Amino acid sequence: MSNKRITEIEQQMAHLAWLKAQNERAYRNTMEKTRVMHQNDIILKMSVDNNSEKASWMASVIKDELSRPLVLTDAEMHAMKMKSERESKMLANRTTNHLRSVKRIQKDIKRRIDVNDNTKEYLEEPLQHFSLIESSIQENMKKTRKAKGSLKR
Repeated sequence: MSNKRITEIEQQMAHLAWLKAQNERAYRNTMEKTRVMHQNDIILKMSVDNNSEKASWMASVIKDELSRPLVLTDAEMHAMKMKSERESKMLANRTTNHLRSVKRIQKDIKRRIDVNDNTKEYLEEPLQHFSLIESSIQENMKKTRKAKGSLKR
């Protein structure tokens, strides 16, 4: 064989070796990814199982606690009563303040309505005076006419 042919075969073998290395590396990477995914799946499955176990355990504990009567010491009972009384007083004060505010607002509205009515009366009053003056003038004119008429006769 010639040197040229030997060089070509060596190049082909190097190329095939390179392709083989690439395939092996891709295979190893795929296997590693698969292994990691499998481990993650196992961890996820365990955590889901643990979560469901934990949830059922918590439900049983809650059910057990709710089935028992609540035991309080005298100090705790006294503290709860005091807190309840404080809250009741606070709510009563709020209610009183609210009612006081409502009454004040109602008074203000009534006062404004009265002021409005007084303003209307004040504005209408000159008109009433004017009509009184007008009627008295008309009466005077009638009397004057009658008086003039009686003088002519």
